[in-house]
Amino acid sequence: MLWLLLLQVWANCLWLGHSEVVPSFASCLQFFYKNTLPNNALQPANPAWICQRYKNQYYFATLYDKNRLIPIYSAYIYDPGNAPRPQKWLIEPQLLGKSYPPDMEEQANFLNQYHVSLEDLKKSQAVREDYNKLIGLTHGHLNPSGHHSTYRSRLTTFTLTNVVPQDANLNNGAWSRYEVGTMSKKSKGCKTTYVIVGAVPGN
Repeated sequence: MLWLLLLQVWANCLWLGHSEVVPSFASCLQFFYKNTLPNNALQPANPAWICQRYKNQYYFATLYDKNRLIPIYSAYIYDPGNAPRPQKWLIEPQLLGKSYPPDMEEQANFLNQYHVSLEDLKKSQAVREDYNKLIGLTHGHLNPSGHHSTYRSRLTTFTLTNVVPQDANLNNGAWSRYEVGTMSKKSKGCKTTYVIVGAVPGN
């Protein structure tokens, strides 16, 4: 089972006065405080660096484990708002290969347009049906949609490259309180809050 762990909440304040698979985070360093990446302690054996991109714009960064098909961490800028919660999910085409487009896409559209089988997609990343069989677990967003202010920025968090199986009680309890209450309190008075949230694989 995978448990979410808050690796670092960088509420480092600047006081007022392509979802593209890339060889490094050079294209999306803006989501890390002072362009500083975490060390390699949690880097998986088979990593993918994803600059999460949609409609030709970067929204956050994810270090992804291509063996376990889960994110290790997502880095983003905290910017909460009241946009509607999206109801659809996106996939990361370039985890299948660099010949595919760099932007996140809806699963059905991608499979139809590029004639890719669901089985081939499942070799590169988790899909919605993987979660249908889980008991007592739910979608655990590393980068929560509620930490973003626009519909599009919220939509980009609805990709399973940003999600791990999370205990449902934790997700609806302590983790929900962190997402809604703790972050709001800890970032009060800050112009910019940089956040990195990760998952530690369990049994």
